[in-house]
Amino acid sequence: MEFPQLRRFQTPLVFIVLFFSAWIPRAAALDVFATPDEHLWLARSANFYQAIADGQYENTFQREHPGVTVMWAGTLGFLQGLPEYAERATGQLDWRNSQNNELSEWLEDNSRVRPLELLAAGRWWIVLAISLLIATSFFPLRQLFGPLIAALAVLYFAWDPFYVALSRLLHLDGLLTALAILTLLTFLDWLYVRPRWVILVISGALLGLTGLTKTPALFVAVAAGLLFLAEWLRRRRSDEPMPLSMPLGFLAWGAIALITFVSLWPAMWVDPLGVMERIIDQMTRYVEGHKNFFMGQLTLNPGLLFYPVAWLFRTTPATVIGLVAAGVLMWQRRWPMDLSLRRRGAKALLVYALVFIAMMSIGDKMFDRYILPVFPALDTIAILGWLGLAAWLLFRLTGRRQGTEVDLAAHRNGLVAAIALAGLILLHGIFTLVHFPYYFTYYNPLLGGSRTAPDVMMVGWGEGLNEAAEWINQQAGSEQTRVISGYGDTSMSYFLHGPRLIRPYGLPDFWFSADYAVHYVNQWQRQLPSEQVAAFLSTLEPVHVVRSHGLELARVYDMRKAPVPEFLTYDPKSGAIFDDRIILRGHRLEKPVMMSGDTQQVTLVIDPIGVLLEDLDTLVQVEGPDGTVLWHSRSRPANAGAGTAPLRRRIEHVVELVVPDDASPGQFAVTLAFEDPLTGQSLPLNRGHGEAIGDEGHHAVAWIQVQRPETYQLDARWEQVQLNSLRHQPDLRPGETLLAELSATGQVDGSLQVSVRLVDSEGRIESLHDQPLTASMDFPLSLPVDAEPGVYTVAVVVYDRETLAPHPDLTGRLSTPLTTVLVHPDS
Repeated sequence: MEFPQLRRFQTPLVFIVLFFSAWIPRAAALDVFATPDEHLWLARSANFYQAIADGQYENTFQREHPGVTVMWAGTLGFLQGLPEYAERATGQLDWRNSQNNELSEWLEDNSRVRPLELLAAGRWWIVLAISLLIATSFFPLRQLFGPLIAALAVLYFAWDPFYVALSRLLHLDGLLTALAILTLLTFLDWLYVRPRWVILVISGALLGLTGLTKTPALFVAVAAGLLFLAEWLRRRRSDEPMPLSMPLGFLAWGAIALITFVSLWPAMWVDPLGVMERIIDQMTRYVEGHKNFFMGQLTLNPGLLFYPVAWLFRTTPATVIGLVAAGVLMWQRRWPMDLSLRRRGAKALLVYALVFIAMMSIGDKMFDRYILPVFPALDTIAILGWLGLAAWLLFRLTGRRQGTEVDLAAHRNGLVAAIALAGLILLHGIFTLVHFPYYFTYYNPLLGGSRTAPDVMMVGWGEGLNEAAEWINQQAGSEQTRVISGYGDTSMSYFLHGPRLIRPYGLPDFWFSADYAVHYVNQWQRQLPSEQVAAFLSTLEPVHVVRSHGLELARVYDMRKAPVPEFLTYDPKSGAIFDDRIILRGHRLEKPVMMSGDTQQVTLVIDPIGVLLEDLDTLVQVEGPDGTVLWHSRSRPANAGAGTAPLRRRIEHVVELVVPDDASPGQFAVTLAFEDPLTGQSLPLNRGHGEAIGDEGHHAVAWIQVQRPETYQLDARWEQVQLNSLRHQPDLRPGETLLAELSATGQVDGSLQVSVRLVDSEGRIESLHDQPLTASMDFPLSLPVDAEPGVYTVAVVVYDRETLAPHPDLTGRLSTPLTTVLVHPDS
């Protein structure tokens, strides 16, 4: 159907309307939440900006994607929000080190600009570029399908909820999609309609920009090559000549793309072959398997069904209906598929979509966002189907039979457009409006929407973590709390006001060193950070849950009330980080109570993350609350000599604790510090779950109760065994633990069981401890904090391990009193 040509003054107006239609849903609330990857692109943009400013062009290579256009947008964000960064920064940020966020730390130390402000500024430029590209798509679409179809198609894919979600981030896929579809449409305009060099140059330059954004630009080139070949074969079959300029133009198209690729990436000016080699090498490793969740199962490669299922969940009911209608109209060759050019255009878009999905399915690493570039192509075909449905409905309502192109053109074209637009808004764009600002929470209601999506595919990409952070901000004492999240960088840290963020560093134990743990939806789907941690957290009751549009996005747990899980072989509550270079994961200490003159081993679980430990000493001390040092030990970590403690290797450093013979009873801290043996200075303690004791850098790993015991000779006999001595402190206070050391002779092979009890004056057992009967035994007897003061009896019961039947002593008693303990009033 041919519509009247837009008048000259109408075209700019249409462009402006389309631009703002794309701009408005993307530009609103750019600082609401952050995705897990964006802090990396912000740091890469900072490095890119500095490299350009300093003329160190080789440093404009930051990632194999390569993401150059995204980094240009991020650079504009820095010029807008912090133009002096390149001059003040001292070097390139190590964004590859996921264990810290150097940019956030630099901003905190050197400026008043928050990372979220720079992120929003970079996003603004991305949104501007994408909105311009979307609106510009109108012009080649107009040549292929006519002005009305072109305008509706642009509106349709501009309002696609999944496209909107991904095109308002400082990230790759939204910009890749806008560039890829415009590249393809201009190429089709050149191939099918206007074989002009100016169009070819524009399309080639767009292909170069697509390649500078992300390597799947290659798939656009492959699809274009297939379409060119198909068009050549079609012309041969129809005896329609293809001028020599067309094959030459196709080659020139690739050459123009290459020139653009080189011209706008300074790293290519310095070492083009080296850059391409790095891209190929790193991309080969990048596409390897990634822990994913699909069809209710954990997998490293979801398989060929992944992208079709992902598309179905991410598209809208209107698109599904429109594609089915378009297929029927194509088969029947009815309006708007009655013209050969439109059919070829629709088929070309479908070929591009299928080629893109097929080639993306080759790699093991799969995410739904990776096929975003096919959405505008399929959306455009869908709008053709909708217009055909609208025309059919119009003729049905008017009682007329749908006739020729001329008949339809004469029958209220505006009404056809109105019906199609109403369907577009009701069944397509409305989902974008409803899901603002968490567009990612949209899933196709035809497949059950957000109710079924979490059972089928991985959901959530940071949305909602801002609300979890805000809830923590509102809690009393939030300035001192420690928070852990698998998506800590930006997704949480950009929104926390004061709390220290403990980053998990890919290991599970720090989840139990925090005050609050925030578990995200795709983490419990994928059993991260480990199956044991995920299973343990699922047994706890969250103190807060973030939900949106039927999706449970994040759970906040109060870890201060959570028990230490049994699968940890050490206590992570003592975890700490020294100078962002050494992590104390936790410790093992068997006895919380020691007697004067006792020794025991403490094991310190240490990860060096940015330093060789060979030049540092570990200083372990037993200190009193007033700073008095009872004992200390200085040694190399893991008792290793120079060069034997590698980076990033977990070390278990064992120290033999000694309590001096003359130590006074009381509570003492076991502290840890890392010292430079030349200067005697300690590494600063910058993150610790425990508390600093004494000088800066001395971290309280554990507390022990030191007791000064007395030895009591015993004459307690049974037929099989005799108890000879009992050693313990004669007094204690409520809440303390009495350590009783018992010696025995006779049947001490562990075949019998012995129970030692602490009994009050009325015969109530306040504490007991059982273990196999051997020659030497230790019994920790913990007295409740509400225990009454007075004289308590230490009594013992010997019994059979199998039947649990007690053995009477030689006097006939089943419970034999041994000694007494004086419990003082709690002061």
